[in-house]
Amino acid sequence: MKALQSLSIVLTVLVIAGCMSEPKKEKTQQIPLVGSAAPVRQQILEGRMQLQNKEERKTITLTVLAVTQEPSNLRLELNGPFGKTIGKMTMRGEQLMLLAVQQKKAFVGTASERSFLPVLPMTLHPRDLMTFLFGEMPRSWSCLMHAPDKQVCVQEQMQLKLTRDPRPEVKKAKWFIESPKYNLAFLPTSSQTNVELKPDTFSMPIPEGYSIHKVP
Repeated sequence: MKALQSLSIVLTVLVIAGCMSEPKKEKTQQIPLVGSAAPVRQQILEGRMQLQNKEERKTITLTVLAVTQEPSNLRLELNGPFGKTIGKMTMRGEQLMLLAVQQKKAFVGTASERSFLPVLPMTLHPRDLMTFLFGEMPRSWSCLMHAPDKQVCVQEQMQLKLTRDPRPEVKKAKWFIESPKYNLAFLPTSSQTNVELKPDTFSMPIPEGYSIHKVP
């Protein structure tokens, strides 16, 4: 009888211990979310730009501060000699604003190849410029490799030819644009990627005293 009581006590203890023990966890496989968004690329880039006006035989040297955010947000500040600002631009999607600082004029409208004309004698779509700054080429340009460090791309409609070093390890490669009316050379001097941007980075108020015009 005592033996049966002892056995009963042992079984009771084992049952209680089993109930209190932590259940065995099954291994689960993490399944990525379908259609999850990739991180948005954004960067702050500084560089030097030299623009030669073939018709007037003049050369302009500028420093450029560019903030870019995929897919189509751009902010530019163009400074001339002695750091004097000549133009500021913001683009959000297709909507663009350009401030011609010296003329105190604000140009508002849809971005196009002629958007820079109020401040610079060049025809180039700001979206294409943004793609160059990311180290890539727009789809509307046809490109051929002439050497590992030389790529030549052409935009036939605008009669533009760009020459650059496409190697991704060359972070500060100079690139050139040739056209019938101007030549442009751009040299990146510094860049920061995956930076935190302020919410109003791509917004720009029109200063008091500026007249408002339509983007060319």
